[in-house]
Amino acid sequence: MIDVHADPDHHRCVVTMASANLAELLDDLWEAVSLAVRRIDLRVHRGLHPRIGAADVVPLVPLGEARTEELVDTARRFGERLWSELGLPVYFYGQAAGERRLADVRAGRVPLDLGEAPDPRAGAACVGVRPPLVAYNLHFPELDLEAVRDVARQMRSLPGVQALAFPLPAGPQLSLNLTRLEAVAVPQAYVEATRLAGVPGRPELVGLCPAAAAGPG
Repeated sequence: MIDVHADPDHHRCVVTMASANLAELLDDLWEAVSLAVRRIDLRVHRGLHPRIGAADVVPLVPLGEARTEELVDTARRFGERLWSELGLPVYFYGQAAGERRLADVRAGRVPLDLGEAPDPRAGAACVGVRPPLVAYNLHFPELDLEAVRDVARQMRSLPGVQALAFPLPAGPQLSLNLTRLEAVAVPQAYVEATRLAGVPGRPELVGLCPAAAAGPG
């Protein structure tokens, strides 16, 4: 485990694990997902961030010499194990499902791949393969929520930028996922978001960021 990021407003925990030994990594990943399924009950869960399941998103990301094709097969087998051993329904996404977008899964536009319906307590897991992305937030305490929602709408016109606005107690937050880092990395996202907002935002990185894509925050 190389990074953990959690906060009470989103009520969400992002755990980043990496290893050159795929078998060991999958063992640790299985323990983490199993723990979430046992301990989290979505029926009483409250938080700002959209969620489908207790173990909400399980992305496998190839780094270094890792091959995407191997991870696609691994993701499919991992999802099948979640269903067969835990009874946890599964959606596949990204390169594990013909480039299916996670946003389409969240919006209910695609059926479950394993299982008939989400579990009332644990929901479902989204298991996929994708390139590295950067989860990057900007806080704008001077602005109201509608203004930040307008910034989010305009940011979505940039290549590979997914954007939402969240009402946090300390002021609105612009939440960004940067999925095409060769087109829009952190510096470009920061410049464009602050230009649209008209004020400088307070940056926050969720998880990790490739050094080549890094910028403010």
